[in-house]
Amino acid sequence: MKHPSPQRACGRPVPGSIPRLAGLALLALASILLPDPTPRDPVAAPPLKTLPSYAPGFPLLFPRPVDIRPREGSVVAADLDRDGRPELIASVPSGVLVVLGEGGVMRPGWPRRFQEWPQPTYAVGAPGVGDLDGDGVDEVVICVVSGPSPGRTVLLFAIRADGSDLPGWPIVVPATGAQAAYSPAATLVVDLDGDGRAEVVRALGLGEVWAFDGGGLLLPGWPFRSAPDAWGRRLSINASPSAADLDGDGRPEVLVVESGLAPRLMAIDFMGHMLPHFPIQLGEIVERQSPSAGDLDGDGRAEVVQATLPADDDLFQPLRAPGAESADIGPSVPAALHSLRADGTEVSGWPFPLGAAASWGASLADLDGDGRPEVLQGDGNALYALDAGGALLQGFPIMVHRSFARSQSEQASQWAVADLDLDGQPEFVQARSNLLDGWTQLRLLALRLGGQPAHGFPFTLDGLQAASQPIAVDLTGDRRPEVAILATEGTNGGWRLLAWDVSRDRRVAGTAPSTGDWRLPPLTVVGTVPP
Repeated sequence: MKHPSPQRACGRPVPGSIPRLAGLALLALASILLPDPTPRDPVAAPPLKTLPSYAPGFPLLFPRPVDIRPREGSVVAADLDRDGRPELIASVPSGVLVVLGEGGVMRPGWPRRFQEWPQPTYAVGAPGVGDLDGDGVDEVVICVVSGPSPGRTVLLFAIRADGSDLPGWPIVVPATGAQAAYSPAATLVVDLDGDGRAEVVRALGLGEVWAFDGGGLLLPGWPFRSAPDAWGRRLSINASPSAADLDGDGRPEVLVVESGLAPRLMAIDFMGHMLPHFPIQLGEIVERQSPSAGDLDGDGRAEVVQATLPADDDLFQPLRAPGAESADIGPSVPAALHSLRADGTEVSGWPFPLGAAASWGASLADLDGDGRPEVLQGDGNALYALDAGGALLQGFPIMVHRSFARSQSEQASQWAVADLDLDGQPEFVQARSNLLDGWTQLRLLALRLGGQPAHGFPFTLDGLQAASQPIAVDLTGDRRPEVAILATEGTNGGWRLLAWDVSRDRRVAGTAPSTGDWRLPPLTVVGTVPP
């Protein structure tokens, strides 16, 4: 039976026509919202990016406890048993210290978690490595703080390669009020007296430096306590100490620099005495720019290289006596990279001018193969390499041109040097962290001489930021170094220990969702930690 078409009466649809009109409206709306089934040109998929593959055994996940802890940990490499194969040592603020062998395999006896001490308990500063007992195998020495603040206990652990404590350790550093505060500086392990067994040096609190022998006993003449400066201040020591033989007696001295405005650079001998011509007063600012030392000119004596930040004249106002003029202190002082002799004088051709972004101190490396080290200094987007006379090497500065397009806060690590492709030429590795509207990014750079990126670099990981300096170490036994770093998830998440085999590539989607591990394979969780 044929149904008649709907008729209109007085401009209104007759009964029965409304459902059909509603259906037509839905079809029209669907044609807008739903994809057109008519064949058209395909939509381009998100571009693929080539990234280095993760090294075997990586990444590792360390969950974050519920209490408040610092973000920064450390990663170092050392051949503990001296078998020619380095281990990766990672200190994670979750309270875990791990030692990983080839293939990312956890060494027997590790990890160490320090759960027997009052919580929260976690390591601060990078560990030192050296043979404390003279048995030919190195120990790992780490500073650990335990308990709630204030009143935290400061401990030093010396741990054998098998994860057990060396006899006489750990030791509790005696609390002396404000001086008991810990420092973010690294623990220095060095043979101070030349007997073939290393000693342990640790900066603490306000101008204090402690030194212990391999059995955990305080060395005679220590701790060293700096005298108040010309303004009656005692400054903290947040930059890592170093060691070098400045006086030519065959035994290294400990080099430390204060942190703050107008700090002092100090050299301390084995007996805890300041060397003649020290301390050296600096007119600028030091935060965590550690001193470096080496024989730059081949004369058999080490020079001390110290980076600084600029100091505006207004900053000196609190140090002036009431009514004193600016000239009594001096004008604003620009940032500089100093090269200083043991007699406290500046080497000819130095200091080298720096900007306001030299966040870390200089490192020394032989870049031209002449047997003498050159000086590497990062300053914002520039990497400088200088010879013994303070002149730039050919091809420097190397500039970073791929900074983040948008940033509220950007931080750069110290530069590491490694031959990633075994071509006999160095590459320069740096990690950069970006924070924008609560979102974090971690970018790994590796630049060749001339500034060209190394194969596979740069690459960026969303949702992470650096929690250590990057290092280059062979974790696969193929003689090619992998790049490793400790990263944290966002601004308040857990930690991931990452290592990339830069000789192998993998392809990943070029865009990422706002959550999830889109560039990370399944994670190995390293135990749990107490709340």
